[in-house]
Amino acid sequence: MWAHLPGTNEAFERRVAEWAAGFSPSGQAIPLVLRGDEGTAVLAGVVAALFPEAGSAVLPAGQVAPLVLRLRELGLIREYQARAVLLALSAPYGRGILDIAMGGGKTLLAISLAAVAAALGRPRWLYLVQNRELADQTLRALGKDSGPILEALGGPALDFQATTYAGVKKLDSRRFDGVLVDECHALAPPTRCLPYAMVKAHWHIGMSGTPLDRQDEKNALTIGLLGPVLLSIDVAKLEEEGFLARGKVKVVRYSRRARRVVGGGEMG
Repeated sequence: MWAHLPGTNEAFERRVAEWAAGFSPSGQAIPLVLRGDEGTAVLAGVVAALFPEAGSAVLPAGQVAPLVLRLRELGLIREYQARAVLLALSAPYGRGILDIAMGGGKTLLAISLAAVAAALGRPRWLYLVQNRELADQTLRALGKDSGPILEALGGPALDFQATTYAGVKKLDSRRFDGVLVDECHALAPPTRCLPYAMVKAHWHIGMSGTPLDRQDEKNALTIGLLGPVLLSIDVAKLEEEGFLARGKVKVVRYSRRARRVVGGGEMG
């Protein structure tokens, strides 16, 4: 999925800059990558980072930090979740990936991130998940966990929706303040990245429980659409900080030789 722009690298870069104000991968039927005659390529996600609505997503860390600190001091979120919220909401161009291992509380992190943004005037958030069961699970967690968080932040209104990639087409509106992509390492296939591309938002934040270590073009596309990894918390870190019990391995040795009793004695 390439769009070809003829001319020199200089001309290519100039045209990309000229198009920045009106180009977005969130528009339907827009290619994901621009490529010039001399080999220069620009991922659409990078181009999208240049136009005004993406630039306006950046919130100064000084505005985000006091709210995040309040949630942390009240014990509503963990220390690394607080760091993740701060990094995501102040990330350049509102793009980035939070690499959090399984058991790290990604759903609570998503709710906290959206709630802090709501307290700063950006209340509309979409959470993209892989199936309907996960979407329902997220909404149940929202009902249970969002109350204390929103109360701690002064009671801002929060419009938080969770849906599948197939459900994007059924949304009343595809404009949000931010979109959170769960299991974002699996975003690259067209059945996912194209519905994702329909969503217009200031923030595009991915979350993954699997390290982004594929080192192939699909990984590059995911990073191109969502930005760089902002924070990595692996299982060892969660164990070290006491959030996960340390795993134990027990080796059981056994023999596969069958034994049977013959005439009062045993034969192997």
